[in-house]
Amino acid sequence: MIEQQHQEQLREIVGENNFKGANALGLLDPGKNAQSLDAGVAVLPETIQQVSNVLSYCNEHSIPVVSQGGRTSLAGAANTAEGQLILMTTRLNKMIEVDVDAAVVKADAGVTLQAVQEAAAEYGLSPGINIPARGTATIGGMVGTNAGGLEAFRYGVMRNRVLGLEAVLPNGDVISDMKVVSKANEGYDIKQLFIGSEGTLGVVTKAVLKLEPADSIGETALVACPTTEDAVALLRAARAFFKSDLLFLEGMWSTYAKLGAKEADFKAFNQLAESDPVLYLVVETSAKAEPLEDFLAKMAEQEKIVDALIAKNEGERRMIWHIREDSFVIERNFPAGFPFDVSVPITHLADYANRVEKELAALDDSIVLIILGHLMDGNLHLSIKSLADVSHHQAAVKEIVNRNLMEFGGSFSAEHGIGTEKRGTRQKLLPQANLNLMQLLKDTIDPNGIMNPGKVL
Repeated sequence: MIEQQHQEQLREIVGENNFKGANALGLLDPGKNAQSLDAGVAVLPETIQQVSNVLSYCNEHSIPVVSQGGRTSLAGAANTAEGQLILMTTRLNKMIEVDVDAAVVKADAGVTLQAVQEAAAEYGLSPGINIPARGTATIGGMVGTNAGGLEAFRYGVMRNRVLGLEAVLPNGDVISDMKVVSKANEGYDIKQLFIGSEGTLGVVTKAVLKLEPADSIGETALVACPTTEDAVALLRAARAFFKSDLLFLEGMWSTYAKLGAKEADFKAFNQLAESDPVLYLVVETSAKAEPLEDFLAKMAEQEKIVDALIAKNEGERRMIWHIREDSFVIERNFPAGFPFDVSVPITHLADYANRVEKELAALDDSIVLIILGHLMDGNLHLSIKSLADVSHHQAAVKEIVNRNLMEFGGSFSAEHGIGTEKRGTRQKLLPQANLNLMQLLKDTIDPNGIMNPGKVL
């Protein structure tokens, strides 16, 4: 635990109401990772000056700092330990300003994605990024992890959405580059250092995000494909057929879809399941699109699908999306196992998925492979689960999942970040020159190593 004298100083910096000890933290939800509140001491600054003063003090006294937003991190980036200070950004949530003419939104780091979506929607706009944890995930946290999500194939990941940024360095200095324009060649693009840095270089306090015209939903379908190859063929055809009117195309392999449909008691799903497809696709188009039924009829003629369910009403549409987005159904049914988050080029997607399934089955026939993901950009979320103890297979499983990803232009870390979970893999798979440069940047910006130690690097 941080020494009492330091706790008192930190309490004075942020104020009594913005300081929490172990008892108060014990009442909070730790989020995905049980260790996120283990530090036992937290500050909740309300102004950038308070953030600056906290970091300056911690830097002077070598107190490690872990910044947290909504604690939705899936790779351990928000984990803490005794002797560290948690800096929660959730009270940095006063500003959401939509500039309709510039098509941008300025938001404090503690503002949730959902709040930004709702503010933009009042003007017929959207931030162009969407994740299931939208109600909890904060803008600062999404910047720190370079979040991706459902719309990345159209508008890019967080790195592509951020025009401007404000952040506080470990020594308390404030870096401000709150641009609202896309063209600004002023030397090194410093803000990009903080996007995806997972709090290891400083604390993001504000951001400017590009906005896009909001979509008007047309039709939504749950589509059953007999093979992974057929699903890849369908997504290529959908991209050509609908062009920019294709809003979402998500994939759920059979095991995942069946788990979700059973828990949700989605009876309409049973008819699709009778055809025993390998995977299901959620396809959603805009109101301007050609009829989805026409496209699916063509795919059926080409035997790329075996059945499809077009949502008849908003309730059925919500049910389809609930099954896709309720990924915690995996943990509820298989609490132990190994999660992976990879990017696979579309060209290799079918071969990759089929190989991984075959090799995992050969490794241990008790292993259950559960896959879902954003197929249009090749982002697959794999959960390797079993009712038996398979911890002794961890190294072999990692080798199977990560093999050749980097060689054919994919990635072992798609959108969840490095955190603590992927540090070893990163060290093994990235070129040493890349690793050296990252470490040099870290040592230069944070020479005392106080920012989120033990993460990423």
